[in-house]
Amino acid sequence: MKKIALLFLFLYLTSCANQQPVASASIANTAPYLNITLVLDGVPKTVQTSALDVRTLLLENGINLHLADVVDPPLNTLLADQAVVKVDHAQLVQAIVNGHTYTGYSLHNHPQHMLADLGITPSGIDVIQKQGDGKIVLTRIQEQLQLNPEPIAYQTRYEKTDTLSPGQTAILKNGVPGIQLAPSRVAIANGQQLYQLQWPPQQVSEPIDQLTQVSGSAAIGTIDIGKQSLTYWKAIEMYTTSYSPCGQGTGTCSTGTASGMVLDYGIVAVQPFVFNALAGTQVYIPGYGIGTIGDVGGGFPDGRPWIDLGYSDANYVGWYGYHTVYFLGDPPSYDPFGN
Repeated sequence: MKKIALLFLFLYLTSCANQQPVASASIANTAPYLNITLVLDGVPKTVQTSALDVRTLLLENGINLHLADVVDPPLNTLLADQAVVKVDHAQLVQAIVNGHTYTGYSLHNHPQHMLADLGITPSGIDVIQKQGDGKIVLTRIQEQLQLNPEPIAYQTRYEKTDTLSPGQTAILKNGVPGIQLAPSRVAIANGQQLYQLQWPPQQVSEPIDQLTQVSGSAAIGTIDIGKQSLTYWKAIEMYTTSYSPCGQGTGTCSTGTASGMVLDYGIVAVQPFVFNALAGTQVYIPGYGIGTIGDVGGGFPDGRPWIDLGYSDANYVGWYGYHTVYFLGDPPSYDPFGN
């Protein structure tokens, strides 16, 4: 009997011992909620979760991620109470570069950094325009260096000789214009010039003077033009052109002249140094007739003697090439051609 009583006591104690672990297991399976601060694109909020890691937390809160988004700490990080989880979404960026469109994602707001995230590097002179909603317009600016060669007019030196008749001339040595470079930097965008920066001209070569022989005689010549005989003090070959009020190459019409006379047939223009000395002087050109020096023009860069014959628009005749020009009347006190 004593052995049987001990056996029952043993079984009772064993049964009690087996029931204790069941209660402990029930308590362990009741997981507590964690308080997490979730910062979404810079805006914080507190959430409660039973998630074990960051990835599960974001899924619980319906937060979708793009490859360019940034999550801190990483998705596989185990959560602890009072943890802070930051999610920064990258925005869709559309960059238009000289008409070509590029798309991608960026975490930045500065347009230059947004372009860098798309692999686009602007130069220092490119124009960047941010138009909102992730759209950026980049205008590429190209600069070109232009040398812009310009002629330097040569001077004419005159040598008197008794071997020539009055009014005759002879070129002993042709003049050669010099050359100067006027460098400039031109900015171009989409085929259009935006601006131009210029530097002072730099001389490359010096002009070579022209040497011309002229008559040393002060004798006055005459020319018969039919019923009239004209006296002249100089006859010279000049390159001859013609112009009219609407045919001056300016795109506008004007009858004004440097002397104040009305531009019409009989008014001729010459280079400034000739006009300053001989304004009002009459000249005779075979095939044109008598004209009066009453206007000024630029002439040619090489400095050749030049005269521009005036016409009305209705009676315009084109002149080109060298012709003999007779300067009428008495010799002036100063001859701009060198006598």
